[in-house]
Amino acid sequence: MNNNIISVTEQLNKPLGKIQVNQFVNVLLQKPEYIDVFITILEKKEKRLSMNTAWILASLNDEDFTLLLPYFHRFIAINKQTKSDSVRRNTTKIIGKAMMHIPKDEILELGDLYDLCVSWMVSENFAIAVRCNAMSIVANFCLLEPELISETIEQIEFTKEYTSTGFKSRSTKLINQLQKFQNKNLF
Repeated sequence: MNNNIISVTEQLNKPLGKIQVNQFVNVLLQKPEYIDVFITILEKKEKRLSMNTAWILASLNDEDFTLLLPYFHRFIAINKQTKSDSVRRNTTKIIGKAMMHIPKDEILELGDLYDLCVSWMVSENFAIAVRCNAMSIVANFCLLEPELISETIEQIEFTKEYTSTGFKSRSTKLINQLQKFQNKNLF
């Protein structure tokens, strides 16, 4: 495994384009046992390596998110520790998609993730993509724990007044989704 990490690390230390990212994704689709190597590299927190690796794993997530489900808790740990908005953007994307396929009781034990995502969502110190992905994670928590919906809608409504068009668009979509879910569950 160490030789695999060294070889992949050398390639990831170079600037990557979409073509190279897709090549890595195709390898991981054919050989999912290498995913652990990529996550181990991501955990090392080396800037270029982490950014490229997170991009590759987020692209893999778009192709077949089920391959990343076994690593759900590692992505959460990476997300909590990273200082990089690029890594955080990609890992929140992965977490948001995965959390709807993890057992509910396991997700509800992650209250600190909910609190962290709310803080990212409302903070102007994070990139819009991070804030939008965090908002999606918060909305996913609400679908699992409907008592959070009203409070979450208030937070989103307050936050969307002071942010970008992209955030406003995503927030309107999520508020509508949460309200429909809430109304459906009242009857």
